[in-house]
Amino acid sequence: MPSVCPEGTSPPPELTLSLDRKNREKEARVTANISDDTFAYLTLDEAEQVAYDPLYLVGRGRGQEPHRPQLFDSQGRCVTRECVTCHAENEGAQA
Repeated sequence: MPSVCPEGTSPPPELTLSLDRKNREKEARVTANISDDTFAYLTLDEAEQVAYDPLYLVGRGRGQEPHRPQLFDSQGRCVTRECVTCHAENEGAQA
């Protein structure tokens, strides 16, 4: 979305995010750029945490007690610990 700036002022810096994976890297990473300069490289776990933080702060700013979602499980399991499909170790515990 283009910025509309009052006459005589500069536009704010533009934040862009991209997903990159070099051929020798085990996992992709997120690259954050401000304007044309690289700002940070984030692992997927770090990028996920950064994605949740603004929503948490917005909820707090609105006077709400925001829900803090569970982060993605690196083994691909769902966050519901009772799910025996994703958490097979629970299956034996309930039998």
